Formats: sequence, structure tokens, C-alpha cells
Amino acid sequence: MSDTRADIQALRGIAVLAVLAYHAKLPFAKGGYLGVDVFFVVSGYLITGLIARGIRAGNFSFAQFYWRRAWRLLPAAYCVILACVAAAPWLLTAAEQRDFFKQVVGAVTFTGNIVLWLQTGYFERAAELKPLLHVWSLAIEEQYYLILPLAMVLVGARRWRVAAVLATLASAVACFALVGSKPGAVFYLLPTRAWELGLGSVAALWLPVPDPTVQPSRGWNIVTVTCLAIIGALMVAPLQAMHPGWATALACLLTTAVVAGGARWLGRRYGSALLAWFGDRSYSLYLVHWPFFAFLNSANVGGGGMPWWMRLLAMLASIAVAAGLYRFVETPLRVIGRRDIRGPRFASLLLASVAVVLASTVAVVVPNDTADYQTRLRANVGLDRACDQWAGWKDLPECRAGEGSNAAIVWGDSFAMHWVAGLRAQGVALVQWTRSSCPPVAAVAPIARDGLNAHTARICLGFNNAVMQALTTQGAALPGVVVMASPWGYADEGFTAMAEGSDAPVSVTPAAVVDALVAQIRALRAAGRRVVLLAPPPSPGFDVGRCIERRQYGLLSFGGTPDCTFSWGESRQRNRAARAFLDAVAARADVAVIDPAPALCDAAKDRCQTERDGAILYRDVGHLSYEGSEWLATRLQLGAEIARVAR
Repeated sequence: MSDTRADIQALRGIAVLAVLAYHAKLPFAKGGYLGVDVFFVVSGYLITGLIARGIRAGNFSFAQFYWRRAWRLLPAAYCVILACVAAAPWLLTAAEQRDFFKQVVGAVTFTGNIVLWLQTGYFERAAELKPLLHVWSLAIEEQYYLILPLAMVLVGARRWRVAAVLATLASAVACFALVGSKPGAVFYLLPTRAWELGLGSVAALWLPVPDPTVQPSRGWNIVTVTCLAIIGALMVAPLQAMHPGWATALACLLTTAVVAGGARWLGRRYGSALLAWFGDRSYSLYLVHWPFFAFLNSANVGGGGMPWWMRLLAMLASIAVAAGLYRFVETPLRVIGRRDIRGPRFASLLLASVAVVLASTVAVVVPNDTADYQTRLRANVGLDRACDQWAGWKDLPECRAGEGSNAAIVWGDSFAMHWVAGLRAQGVALVQWTRSSCPPVAAVAPIARDGLNAHTARICLGFNNAVMQALTTQGAALPGVVVMASPWGYADEGFTAMAEGSDAPVSVTPAAVVDALVAQIRALRAAGRRVVLLAPPPSPGFDVGRCIERRQYGLLSFGGTPDCTFSWGESRQRNRAARAFLDAVAARADVAVIDPAPALCDAAKDRCQTERDGAILYRDVGHLSYEGSEWLATRLQLGAEIARVAR
């Protein structure tokens, strides 16, 4: 068996085209990300077979194995990384360049998946803005390649089969047990993704190698076609949103069956030769395609996707560049990898690794970020990052500030956090009880909104119930005023949520959320609290912070406005659900709602400002920056206004 089997190359072609279509956001490739899982199975199958044959023949060499893997993978990767390094100063903001530098180090050290995992989080920059996001899967494969040979030598050939099955099962159990509670770690880290490569290893060790001279039976060909059809259907419409999930497992099992079958026609007949052509170039195409999309995503401050023609051009450019990379870099340098390891060859590879890191360092350090946008547009978490309480509610000392009669409790999600700096500037003594993506409604917590799932929704429900318990039982030990803030628009339509008293997700309507919040306000008043609701700031519809920074430095930008201001009328339309929700609650609960819009927008001119008196008011598509919070609170005299209208 070799890694040039036409059927395997065709599978690789299917996988890389699916990933390409998914990243281009084509409507028929909503499950195209499963192409990576197909790659994992194929890689596990091929690499395990290669190692097993070498050990059985008695000629396996660790040094030679790692040397060949390095020359197979690194030269093409380094070319792409260096091209990205050259483009970064012209296309990325200062903060994006600093993230990019860490991604480069991760790519060179085979820890790209760990670096990207550490860059996940509610306030971290979006994954779609990271030019080397795709190296996470390559890092997982490389880590598997590092561990597998040693494991096979230590375990011994007689125990390979059982050990492979047990290790694969253990990884799969860990994956499905933790995917709800630790989705980022499960997605990015080897222990919870190794089972996919492990399926390929199991197939290589348990199943006979298909004989390329023997035509598979008609029945087995039917099985192969059926498996390919189901894989294709999953790539068009996956069974579930969670990934990895049961759709992932099904795609991996079907891929294993196709690989084990060795269909002679696949990659040769019925038009599948074109798939094998893409399969030959799949590594180069996987390497080059994502930076095109990532750089364009970074320039697109408006979000919401790119025009179809731009996505099509990015796809065609990726294929053309990948063909060149395969022809002039990947193919000729692969020949060197087949030769014995020598000192000069090893030194050249090591020097290339050092050069890539140094080049990325220069690209990040040389630009003089005099405006310090990274600091000015940092995540606005209020008093302290610990006050974003993802693990559950605690009355943390670092989330209290100031003393005196002019005091308030700020309760809500990230849209409550961003008011804290302004309130502190107004001299308000604060208790900050906040959790990202967790609106301050104790009875329900949304699922599948803002990245939430059932597990995180249960934590949100527990957080809000703990806050409610403290507010209704601790009396004078806490400030008497409760300020609740959120975008509130999460209740613009029916949605799935975890509800108090229910162990399973339920369907919730906006009217039910209004009822819940009205009852909550009444319960707070019965406990002696006074309540104020804060409306969200007007919605720009694009990333204001990136718009302003990219305009300042002349970086490629589209999707916003030339001066980074926005239409008041369009903002009202975007916020209509929040306004309707707050109007309903205010009318029934007789609670005051403070609206910041008049301080930011001129209705007569239909414009809303994003910079005032030297302050950048928004840090992203809706959150206030620290300086914006202070400017707006001063303009509204927010501390005094809360004290006046709270009831």
C-alpha cells in the first residue's frame, strides 16, 4: 500500500473541496468542515500502515521517519507562512498581527492547535480573522505522528490491534463526554480528536490491505458508493450543529469503510479522476486556501459574509496558487525527504524554521502602533476579567469597587460589563455580577445563541438564580439599586432555552421572557430593591473598532462606512426587537429604561457617532470601549440618572 492509491487520493480530493466550499460559505456545503475529519481517518490509516510495515520488516528508523515527515510537510507550509508574514503588515491590525505571530510560533513548533485553543473565548478575536487558523488540524496530525511510532514500538506488534481499539475508544469517550462542557478544548486538542485518526489506525491493523490487482466484489462497490453518498449528504447538511458530534463519528466510520474497501474505480473512472487530481494537491490547497479568506475577513469590517464574486475569486486563486505550490515546492522537495538524513540537510530545515519565526517577529515588532489600538480596543470586562464568571456565580472581592450611599449592583452579560467603567467614572460604588452571553433573566437561559449550548445554558441559569437568591435574602448587606443590562434582542423570536424547573431544553417565546422578567422585577422590589434597565447602545452593524483602526493605517477595508459613523434609522431597525421587549417590560413592571441613543445619534441628520472628543466609543460591533463607556456615562450623567429613576 502507498499513499498514492487513486481511491485514497480521490477521498482527499473530496475532503479538501468540501473544506474549501465550506470556508467559501457555499450554500450546499454547510457540513463541509467534515472534510477535515475525512483527512484524519485517511492520515491515521496511511501512517499506521507505513510504521507497521517498517517495524515488521525490521528496518524502521525513528530518525528517518521524522525526517521524511518533516520534508513532506514543512517546506510547503513555510512558503505559505512566509507569504502570510509578508502580507500581514498590509492587511492585519496591530492586535491581529500579535495573534498571528503566536500562530506562526505554534505552526513551527507543531503546537498550533494549542495556541488557537488559548485564543478562543467570548472576548477573543473571531476565529475567521486568524490567517493560520487551519494549522490546528495539521498540528493534531503532527502530534499523532510524533507519538504513534514510539507507542507502537513500546506496545509490541502482538498487542497493536487491541491497543489501537482501546486507545481509540478512550479518546472517543473523552470527546463525547466533554464536548458539551469543554467544546474549545475538545475541538482543538489531540486527546479528544485522536479517535478519528485512531479509526484509520484500527483499519490499517485489523483489515487486509486491498489488492490493487483484484476488483472488489459488486456488493462491496455498492457499499463504497453508499458510504460516499452518505458522506456527501452529511457535507451538504450535517445532522447536528455540535462538532465533533455524531455526524462526525458517522463520517469517520464511513470513510474508514471506503478506505478499507479499495475501490479500483474510485479516482480513475466516472469522472473521479478529477477528484484524485485535487487529492494530489490537497495538502497545498489546504495550506493556501484559508489565508485568502482570513485576510478578506479581516478587511470586511461589516461582517455578514463577503460578496459571492469575492468568495469565488478567493476559491479560484487558492486552486491556482496551490497548483503552483505543489508543482514547484511540494513535489521537488519531497524527493529530498526520501534521501537519508544528513547534517547539512537537517541544518537547512532547522534554519528555515528559525527564519520563519524571525520574519514574523520583525513583521510584528517593526510597525509603530503609536495609537495603541490594542489597549484602547481591549475587551471591556468592567472591573476585572474575573468578573466574567463563566464557572458560576461568586461574590468576588475583585468585582466590588468603592463605598458610599451612591451604590449599585450591575447584573447582566457583556452588555452590562461595558457600563461599569463609566459608572466608576461617575463615582458610583459597584458590585459587578456578570457573565458573558447570559442575560439577567433568572427563569430562562438561551441555547445555541452566542455559542451557548445546553451545558453553558444550565450554568447561566444557575448563575442568575444564585444572583437572585443573594438579592432577595441579603437585605442591607448589598446596595439597594440593581442595574440590569443586556442587548435584550435575544427574545426577538421563539428560541430554545433551559428553563427553571426543567431538566430538558424547552421552546420559549418572547412573551414568556417578558413575563419572567416582570415577575423578577416585582420579586426584587418585594425584597426592598430598586431596579433600572439599561438599553443597549445603538447598533452600528459593523465592527467600529476595526473600522477606525484600519482607516487610521490605510489598511484594506470594506463593509463599513468611510467615516465609520452609521445610520440612526438603520440602527433602530436592527434594535427593534430589543425596543419592543423593553417597552413591554417597562409598561407592565413600571420600571425605568435608560436609553443611550440620544447622546450618540442625531435623528435629524440620521447619523450616530462612533468617535467623540478623541474617544473611540465602540470596541467592536456593539460593545462600548472603556473610554467610550466613560464618555457616554459622563454625557448621560449616568450615576445621577440611575439614582433618580430607580424604583
